[in-house]
Amino acid sequence: MRVEVLVSTMSQEDTLLIDLINRMNISSDSLIINQTDHDANFLIELHDQKIRVISSKERGLSRSRNVALENATGDICVIADDDITYEDRYQEIIQEAYQKHPSMDIIVFALPSQNIERSKEYPSTEKRIGYLRSMRVYSYEITFRRSSIARASVSFNELFGAGSGKYSCGEENIFLFNCLRKGIKILYVPKQIGVVSHSTSTWFKGYDSKFFFDKGAMFYAMSKSMAFPFVIQYLLRKRKLYKGNLGFHEAIKNMMKGLFDCKNEITKRIENRQMD
Repeated sequence: MRVEVLVSTMSQEDTLLIDLINRMNISSDSLIINQTDHDANFLIELHDQKIRVISSKERGLSRSRNVALENATGDICVIADDDITYEDRYQEIIQEAYQKHPSMDIIVFALPSQNIERSKEYPSTEKRIGYLRSMRVYSYEITFRRSSIARASVSFNELFGAGSGKYSCGEENIFLFNCLRKGIKILYVPKQIGVVSHSTSTWFKGYDSKFFFDKGAMFYAMSKSMAFPFVIQYLLRKRKLYKGNLGFHEAIKNMMKGLFDCKNEITKRIENRQMD
């Protein structure tokens, strides 16, 4: 059962990618998607590791994730950002979890944030993840059986995510919703496989109008029928976090703008495909 880490990064010098691997403490095979100013594919062999690199002029985190999905070769794949440091035993922890749960397609692990403002509380027991729990999962916590995702033909929505030029967040939650619709089985295992620094963010600038606009769009992309209830529950549940920035009515106004913007965007894309 071969583990492969799928790293999304930007503007890395080709000659410094080994430094990135060492900094992240990656000891398994890996695939690095480096969005930079040139196109290149090459292989780095480091001890027993195979580090494949795809450098691309394309932009957008979801595009990077999709290139990784298209080119991954591992049995178990690990979605990674470049600000993660993995535990020494991360490979064994992941392999043991999949051996213990052979029917699971996706297993979510704990990676606490070193940034107290972005910390979250992890459950201490194993839990099946359905639609509601999937809304609390971050992309870098996700590992998956490559064969299961390939069989279900699930990918990341490239309208969403940092660098998309449209909606800045929510790509992992939309991805997991689509996985669940396709019958993919998801489990949370209370094992820590690393930490994430979160020293900077390419998209989170606070609870401002754009944040709520993008959240509204995300909820529509997740579920057309449940988008409005998702908006309301989010605003009520997170009120303490945003009340110093925007009032409830201003927040819901921006979320509904995002919801209808996403609806129009999806409708437009469907119409364009029908015309082709």
